[in-house]
Amino acid sequence: MNGKKLGIVLLVGLVLLSLSGAQAAPNTWQTTITSSPTPFEVVTFGLDPTAADGYDAADLAMGTPGATWKGVTLALGDAGSEAWKKWIMKGDLAEGQSKTCGLKVTVGTDAGSATLTWSASPDPTIDMQIFNGTTELATSTVLAVGIHSLTVKATRKTIAPTVTVTSPTSGGKYSGSVLVQATATPDPQFVGSTVVSMWYNLDGGANSTPVAASTLSTTITPSAGAHTLNVYANDTGGNVGSKSVPFTVDNTAPTLTVTSPVEGTTYGSSSVSLAAALNEAGTIWCSVDGGTNSTAAAAPLATTLTGLADGAHTVTVYGADSAGNAATAKLVNFTVDTTAPTVSITAPTEGSTSDTSTVALAATATGAAQMWYSVDGGTNSTPVAGATLSANMAGLSNGDHNVTVYARDAVGNVGSAIVNFKVDTTTPVVTITSPAEGATTSLGVSLRATISKPASVWYNVDNGTNSTPVTATTSLTVSVTVSGAGAHNITVYAKDSVNQTGQKLVNFTVRVSGGGGLPPEAPTPTPTPVKPATQTQVLKSVSPTAPAVATFTDIGITTVGLNVNIDAENVVVNVEQTPEPPAGVPSISLSIAAGAGVYGYISITTTLPEGAVDSATVGFKVPKSWFTDNGFDVTSTGLQHYNEATGEWESLTTVQTGEDDEYYYFSAETPGFSVFSVIAEKEAAAPTETVPTPTPTPTKTGIPGFEAVLAIGAMLTIAYLVGRRTR
Repeated sequence: MNGKKLGIVLLVGLVLLSLSGAQAAPNTWQTTITSSPTPFEVVTFGLDPTAADGYDAADLAMGTPGATWKGVTLALGDAGSEAWKKWIMKGDLAEGQSKTCGLKVTVGTDAGSATLTWSASPDPTIDMQIFNGTTELATSTVLAVGIHSLTVKATRKTIAPTVTVTSPTSGGKYSGSVLVQATATPDPQFVGSTVVSMWYNLDGGANSTPVAASTLSTTITPSAGAHTLNVYANDTGGNVGSKSVPFTVDNTAPTLTVTSPVEGTTYGSSSVSLAAALNEAGTIWCSVDGGTNSTAAAAPLATTLTGLADGAHTVTVYGADSAGNAATAKLVNFTVDTTAPTVSITAPTEGSTSDTSTVALAATATGAAQMWYSVDGGTNSTPVAGATLSANMAGLSNGDHNVTVYARDAVGNVGSAIVNFKVDTTTPVVTITSPAEGATTSLGVSLRATISKPASVWYNVDNGTNSTPVTATTSLTVSVTVSGAGAHNITVYAKDSVNQTGQKLVNFTVRVSGGGGLPPEAPTPTPTPVKPATQTQVLKSVSPTAPAVATFTDIGITTVGLNVNIDAENVVVNVEQTPEPPAGVPSISLSIAAGAGVYGYISITTTLPEGAVDSATVGFKVPKSWFTDNGFDVTSTGLQHYNEATGEWESLTTVQTGEDDEYYYFSAETPGFSVFSVIAEKEAAAPTETVPTPTPTPTKTGIPGFEAVLAIGAMLTIAYLVGRRTR
């Protein structure tokens, strides 16, 4: 009948009657086969003598309850029920031994197929397997129609004690004596069993004396080389368990090598690498300067010694192989030097100026191995060995420069020094603004000159004695007295900081009025005509990119232009003019040539902070009447600035910017604000016309001496006429 199943349940039970080491009682296997509803109509089964261990089919016929053979009994289970069939097999089975029994299952055609289902016995000491030929069947297997020759296999498990060895370790290496430590536990499946004793042997040699315990602890001293320790334990059932552990004895110390640091070497860092190795597996550790040992690490060792101070140090390196043999320690002496060389530049000196485009460089450095330099942060020169550097810095343009010199010591520390210097190959240019070339003037000459750059300035008259030099100036204003009427010259000299000297000569003529060529008395300075006045202007904003100009109308100052280095708003510009100098300011009359005029004093102030004004332009006007009424030369007009730091009046470069019917207009550049004064000099006197004396014609007749009388009369007449003309 299709869909019917054949069920087979294999139950295995194990009973041990004695655990004293005597032979075990027969083991019993029970196999229950079920089929429903009427298995024997379609399925039959029986023992197969060809697959059994000596079983006879005649003695073990299916359906013959109680049939026995060689201790194996075949019986039917559950009398009166054909749903259960059971075999009971008995026999001796030692640990690890197996027994088999053949089972032939026939599946009829009406069944179509049958399912064989089986399970292992609850006795954990028995392993059960069913094979169809060489194929092991699962616990639930479908069998097709036909005859199936199966084999049932039962195997008794090993139930000996478990031995655990904690020392030596498997594959371990040891030196000298070796500690043996082991424990044993009974198989948990052997209920009620205990460990009776333990013992060992080395390399399969003589067994040690057993100890009646489940632990073993002792010490052995094997020879050098490879060994195997065998440890045994037996239980109350006489079952013996064992454990074998291979190990090696090595009594030879390893060789330790240290490759870094190198003995006697100096290092330029506070961190120095440490590299060491052993010629075999092991560990390495160290101590620095006799301090605490580091943690041992597996060889080879590569680490870094950090935080080392400058100076001498030692590192002691230790090592041991895996057997515990100590290597000979290595001590290495080394030095740490992180101090850079000190560089000294002897040429050029800081702030110096060179008058050539090639400047000599000289420098030294303490402890340097090589030196090099760069100019103005440019490309480095090729390093030279040693602690001395000499070079020529060629092709330098006029202006500011710097040179940086570097020095590296043997361990890589780099030091440097920088010097700022200037190249100036231009000679100072002297410009004499007064007196003008070929001018005619009085004995008191107003000498004014400007110099193109700061220099030491002096002059002489007619190649005479030089004046005392005025140092570091760009202008010269002085009153010079010449020796007498006639042609004269003044030479002004200017020498800069590198001794480049420029000069300028001006020729002029001195004429004096009065008889005998004597100079007239010095005139009294013309009184200043200005009236006191004050005017204020407010500039909404000023900045470095947007200079501002304050404009004035009812005062001698017309404009004040500001070049500033800050941004500012609502800047107040105040101008005050007075006929006399403010308190504490000396009169300009003491510093100008005799006969020169002073057109009042002007004080200019602003609300800007000190140092905010880089430069300023002052525009001013002077009435034309002042020049004509006093005989002043318009071209000699100059704005003077009182230098509060030096207590002296300084002449500012002044240019005429225009004129109208009433005023001449001028402009001057000033480095800052304080008190100003406007001056002008007298116009040169017109040359006196000389009337030649006629030469009398001699005569041979007449009254003696009459010709002389006539000549004297004529001369007196001419003198009278000339005198009237000059007046």
